[in-house]
Amino acid sequence: MKPVKLNQLLFEITPPCLSIYVPDAASFEALHVRIEQRLEKHPHLQEIYRKELLSIREVLKRHPEDPCGFYLSNGRKGYLPLDHDTAANFVVGESFYLGPVLEELFGNPEYALVILAEAEMRLYRGDSRQVELLERHEFNQHPGPQLVYGQGATITPSQRRGIKEWMLRLHQMAALARLPVVVAGQSELVKQFATSFRHPYGVVKLDAPHFTELTCPQLLQEFPKFKGDVVEYHAENFKMRLRTLVRTGRIVSELAALIRAVHEGKVMRLLLPEKRRLWGSVNMQTGHYEIMGLHQVEGSVDIIEEVAEATIRQGGKIQFLPEHFFPHGSHAMVVMRGEFISAHTPVFGVATNPW
Repeated sequence: MKPVKLNQLLFEITPPCLSIYVPDAASFEALHVRIEQRLEKHPHLQEIYRKELLSIREVLKRHPEDPCGFYLSNGRKGYLPLDHDTAANFVVGESFYLGPVLEELFGNPEYALVILAEAEMRLYRGDSRQVELLERHEFNQHPGPQLVYGQGATITPSQRRGIKEWMLRLHQMAALARLPVVVAGQSELVKQFATSFRHPYGVVKLDAPHFTELTCPQLLQEFPKFKGDVVEYHAENFKMRLRTLVRTGRIVSELAALIRAVHEGKVMRLLLPEKRRLWGSVNMQTGHYEIMGLHQVEGSVDIIEEVAEATIRQGGKIQFLPEHFFPHGSHAMVVMRGEFISAHTPVFGVATNPW
């Protein structure tokens, strides 16, 4: 049995599908008995499961302490190692149940990072998984006379001119228009930049001169130190944008209407509470659903995750938000598509130009 990719599980589907999740090898054998019982109603899928049983056990033998997901259907057989703990569970359905996998894909705040060194400026784009160098510009090698800024700090005319030119360049880069800008490096240059640069999505000033010496992997390790500032700017911009969406009627939170809208491809973006689970059954075509509880019941699916998968198939996007952003009693919200809205436009946006 070979590892599979998420897009294969989402789009290459031949129902019925069996999804199995185990936190470790020891938990599988107890689950195996219940799987056999359930598959008595699906003899063809039971035959596939029995043929792959040895392969499943071989994978677990190689990873006895690791959580894994296994996926079986007539057209797909494979597994995914998981990066986080999961409960032992299995689901038989018309598509693969991917709740524990989708959790790893979203809620990953992006940012632009400007590093100002004595001889150059560097621009990066990053998130919690990677940091990429986009541009590097050197200051003039013949700086001319130095300008003094309080307590003996100095900035050369070429540095000052270079910073101004780059500020204009940053404003013109559409890819960075909806990202907070983090600036670090030589103290006096950072101060000059943060004082003069006005970005609609916010500027995070770091006292981190050592950033000038760091590689991309090392910068990635520093992200947790300023992640809170990045998330805060995203949240503030979202609140302004959310008010605009509510006024224009593009936010839907009633669950049945939300489910139907997702199925019909009318949803640009699905907004989900962090760590919310809603166990039961759902019919995406009719919007009918039955809630069995907030805790897992054998054979149930996570309705929230089913809606998330359907949103992705229809070309929409997913966004996780803190609980307090949602109306009381709502399980999710959707942003409906509009004439000037793209699925690639984040809900977090520039306050002066909402949608």
